[in-house]
Amino acid sequence: TLITTGTGTAASPAIVPTGDTNTGIFFPAADTIAFSEGGTEAMRIDSSGNVGIGNTPSQKLDVNGGSAIRGILFLGDGSSSVIRKLTSSTPLTFANSSGSAEMTIDSSGNVLVGKIVTDMDVAGSYFEQSGRGRFTTNSGLEVLTLNRQDSDGMIVEIRQANTAEGSISVSGTTVSYNGGHLSRFSQLPSGQRDPAIKKGTV
Repeated sequence: TLITTGTGTAASPAIVPTGDTNTGIFFPAADTIAFSEGGTEAMRIDSSGNVGIGNTPSQKLDVNGGSAIRGILFLGDGSSSVIRKLTSSTPLTFANSSGSAEMTIDSSGNVLVGKIVTDMDVAGSYFEQSGRGRFTTNSGLEVLTLNRQDSDGMIVEIRQANTAEGSISVSGTTVSYNGGHLSRFSQLPSGQRDPAIKKGTV
């Protein structure tokens, strides 16, 4: 049995429930299905199978929650896209196919990779919202690798109050520590510090 109907509009859908004529299904274009809520389009499935919630889709799932802050929202205003989690007190976790967490944004805004706690004795890395990063490894490998590809030059720039104070650079097989000032207290042969001996600098 084939049932046909007009295409309808968001304000007057083609298929509606009894007593609610501005909520239902309409067909805005060929091979396209749209759903109306209270006379306004709420969701659309286009001819490519793309699903749009809150806007016309441009990819398989295109969600725009507008100004509402509920659940996870994909806000695309043409210049940026945002994911918002349900509440600020719960973490946002990215898990693998088995459900194990691979990356977490905790309730404080810290980003954790390979771990779900900030404890330094747990392998993994995390970046605090304040800008501090920490790395921990349980293996025999290096904790941090910095690689300058193809050319000599600066590897690390060290700044204070946004003013460059020093750097670490590489030239061939030579590593240079530029602008550095290394200091320590002189020690007695026993390893004890004698405050009467002036501090030495390099």
